[in-house]
Amino acid sequence: YLFGKDTGVFSVLIVDSTLNTSTAKLHIRVEDPTSTWANVSLSCTNSSATNYNCSSTVSGLSALVQDGDTLLFYFDAYNTNGQYGNNGDATTPLRASVDRSGPKVTFSTPTNNSYAGGNATIFINALDTYSGVQNNSVKYSFDNSTFKDTTLASSLYKSNDLWDTGTYSNNQSVTIYAKAKDKTDVENNTFITVLVDNEKPTIST
Repeated sequence: YLFGKDTGVFSVLIVDSTLNTSTAKLHIRVEDPTSTWANVSLSCTNSSATNYNCSSTVSGLSALVQDGDTLLFYFDAYNTNGQYGNNGDATTPLRASVDRSGPKVTFSTPTNNSYAGGNATIFINALDTYSGVQNNSVKYSFDNSTFKDTTLASSLYKSNDLWDTGTYSNNQSVTIYAKAKDKTDVENNTFITVLVDNEKPTIST
């Protein structure tokens, strides 16, 4: 379970040939002094004689926790001989930070309704407060279909290729798209409109 995504699926591998599957449980609460542990039964399927994949979807999780909240959780179960096993406990639980909103994506250069000419470099700003940005996911496109790569440089994502504005007509309006994912795979996107300025200035004497 990574960073509290909306799916709310928690899974654990339990290794025991005599697992009492009815005792396998997820214990979960928000990190808050007033919260209490909720106990959720896990559904277990055996992938081998000793391995059980146990999981549960926590319903309503998206309404209960906000971005930036921390979830505390642990798993435990008994086998048919009454022996106890666990992954984490109430004192030292596992933790997950909640992040559903995705990165904030903006253009640094060029900006919306600005002019661009010559061989231009595109700079994109992508920020995600909680889980962080997947660096290789920050891309841009001129058709919202074929996306080009960027490289992180001094906190901005720089286009790997120069944009040759000379292939466009002077004063042509061009839409540039950008997208990025955070480390929970939530994607956000944006776009701007730029005017191409390839007109050479006229000098009067």
